[in-house]
Amino acid sequence: MAAELVGGAFLSAMFGTLFQKMASREVVDFFRSNKLNDRLLKKLKIAFLSVNVLLNNAEEKQIRNPAVKKWLDELIEATYDVEDLMDEIETEVSAYKQKGGCGSSTSHEVLKLSPSIISHMIDKSSIETKIKEILDRLKFIIEQKYVLDLKADIRNRHLQRLPAPLVEESSVYGRDGDKEAIISLLLSDNASGDKISVIPIVGMGGIGKTTLAQLVFDDVRVKKHFELKVWVTISDEFDVFKITKIIFERLTSKKCEIEDLYELQVRLKEVLKRKRFLFVHDDVWNENYALWDVLKSPFEFGADGSKIIVTTRSKTVASKMGNVPAYALDAISDEDCWRLFAKHAYNNVDLNVQSNLLLIAIPTFGGVSSIQCLVLNEQVLTVGGCLRVLSLSNAFIEKLPDSIGNLKLLKYLDLSFTLLVEVTDSICSLLNLQTLLLSNCRNLTQLPVNMGNLVNLRHLDIADTPLKEMPPRMCNMKDLRTLPYFDLGGGGDGSRIKELRELRHLRGTLAILGLENVIEVEDVSQANLKDKQCLHTLSLKWYGDTDDSQKEREVLDRLQPHANLKHLYINGYRGTRLSSWIGDLSYSNMVQVHLLHCRICCFFPPFGELPFLRKLQMWSFDSVVTVGSEFYSSGSSVTKPFRSLEILDLRFMAEWKEWSFLEVEEGGVFPRLRELYLEGCPKLNVQLPSYLPSLTTLQVWRCRQLMPLIPRADQQMDTAFPCLRTIDIYMCPEQESFLEEGFPSSVSSLQIFNCNKLESLKSKGLFQGLTSLEQLVIGRCQELRCLPEEGLPVSLSYLCISDCPLLRPRCEKNGGEDWPKIAHVPRIEINWELI
Repeated sequence: MAAELVGGAFLSAMFGTLFQKMASREVVDFFRSNKLNDRLLKKLKIAFLSVNVLLNNAEEKQIRNPAVKKWLDELIEATYDVEDLMDEIETEVSAYKQKGGCGSSTSHEVLKLSPSIISHMIDKSSIETKIKEILDRLKFIIEQKYVLDLKADIRNRHLQRLPAPLVEESSVYGRDGDKEAIISLLLSDNASGDKISVIPIVGMGGIGKTTLAQLVFDDVRVKKHFELKVWVTISDEFDVFKITKIIFERLTSKKCEIEDLYELQVRLKEVLKRKRFLFVHDDVWNENYALWDVLKSPFEFGADGSKIIVTTRSKTVASKMGNVPAYALDAISDEDCWRLFAKHAYNNVDLNVQSNLLLIAIPTFGGVSSIQCLVLNEQVLTVGGCLRVLSLSNAFIEKLPDSIGNLKLLKYLDLSFTLLVEVTDSICSLLNLQTLLLSNCRNLTQLPVNMGNLVNLRHLDIADTPLKEMPPRMCNMKDLRTLPYFDLGGGGDGSRIKELRELRHLRGTLAILGLENVIEVEDVSQANLKDKQCLHTLSLKWYGDTDDSQKEREVLDRLQPHANLKHLYINGYRGTRLSSWIGDLSYSNMVQVHLLHCRICCFFPPFGELPFLRKLQMWSFDSVVTVGSEFYSSGSSVTKPFRSLEILDLRFMAEWKEWSFLEVEEGGVFPRLRELYLEGCPKLNVQLPSYLPSLTTLQVWRCRQLMPLIPRADQQMDTAFPCLRTIDIYMCPEQESFLEEGFPSSVSSLQIFNCNKLESLKSKGLFQGLTSLEQLVIGRCQELRCLPEEGLPVSLSYLCISDCPLLRPRCEKNGGEDWPKIAHVPRIEINWELI
């Protein structure tokens, strides 16, 4: 049923696209230059507008009347025929517009075609004949409305919504980023400033709002975070009493006999009082704020941090109900569309191509495609003129035939994970191509020089394909959305970074490689990264060393992205100080930062100001000596630095000596820090903060001068580190006393390697309180002589002792002095051998 119900919305969207094509410069100029009857175009548009008003009614009736379903299929077929015709015109006309390089004025001029050129392109009479045939079919389709009793309906009507079906996450494509964004809002302390945050998800019908809400609703993190959860499908009728009753019954698991709204809301208030809840109001159409105001009155008695998700097609509904910015749900990518299409059209059949076989998806009508399995040869590609989708992913092919250029209407071409050594230049004549997937083609090092001809290309996926340089005139691809990386290497022409200026629609992930090749700093300014609002991940990479750190800083200054950025990677930066935009509070959407091999950079940016930063990784800052208040803020008043940070990974800092922490009363300086990694900081001498309430994993490697991590005698371990479960300490010789005050009882795994000054584990009942300890690994502690006198915890299930020459004989089975202390452990390894 779900597939059938797409018909109306699907056709309305198709009509919009078709009207754009019919009004395009190429089509209009073609008709005028060839003196074709442009009234035929107007008649086509009027015909489609006439059936458009019938779609709502047809969408409802197709469920009960198969004849209406067939009527819709015929309409789709006619629509495809017109679209094919418009594509054919645009393709031939565009072929004559491919001249000049980036920024050529000819690309912006009105195309003037002489009759002689026209005659060589498309036959005039065939164009008019085809349009007249389609008009006759549309006339017949429109007349059938009387037989089928289809009524014009210009209102924004919709079907009565059935309860949302259960969703299997593995069957959902392209929504991982959206899911994580909504979950982040749900788990945040305060998304709106109000006690209860209302989060609208807005998008056109059928785009996946309900599916996204279900993925979030069923996520294990969400289940743990909220005490109460209720899903309500609202649809047409916003009945306050009915909705309240549904919520109450689902919370109490009892049938409610109350008939008075006031009494019912009082009872609901008691159920919600001081409890954190999550409600989903699915498919809301009501734009009357007064009704919403009445409905939500008992919700205000829930605990702070309670959330309500509202899914709706209406921006008005979102603005009236929501108190945080609406989450606008876009269509999934072409690649994910293809995966979804393959799953449903071919019943999960594996579409990978083997043994030089070609899988060709040929559009039929009714929303589903048929499939033919043919041998890849010249004949197939010669007759495949109407082909739109072609997947050769994982095929054992090294070269494509030149005749692939005959597939003039091809829009989607998947060559990923193939053995391609080169891509034939004839592919550059596929002017309708919108998606070209070349990821993981490990033998492919260059693309055709005329790739710039593909002016309609939207997605060029070259991830994990080792191109030596970018093809010329990339700037012609002005509609490009997907471009995993732009490499300034190869010929070393760093000025090509200017071409990014024209790629205004880039979204998702972009890596700029070979930035050491930039000669003129102003070229970087022209790339205009700050204007690319849809980029969420930016990676910047330099290679080698430099003698001009000031120029490096200026280059990085001009690489400033839009404030919507969520993930930032910088590798090999060669300046002494990072740009001021890095860590600036304006980048409040930032969730991950990775800074690697910034060897002469002397200071950490003020990352503490970023409210949603969850992961921070900084490696090889060889010139950093001290980390102080500048790490927490830039001087502005930040009362809760690092409020969302969960993972802090600091490694390979040869000169780092001091690390000071801010005194923060509530929650500590890192209130949500779960994982802390310190490695390769040989001069660092510091103690951990006195309170890390969320820390679960502590790993300290090769920090030779690090003082005892948690040495305070007056410190209650279970209070200071209540969640700590894993401790891993390697090559920290000064930690001979780090065990004196014991560890939190929550620790389940303890590994100690290369602590050469550690002589015994006799310290003040170290292991007596470790009631959760399951794994203990001790290695290369040359001076360690004995295990604790009280023995090891009964909870221990695995013990490994390796390269501890003084301890080994004491642990020999049945004869060693310490054997009685460990005999109860189910699995024991000495020097990695099971005993």
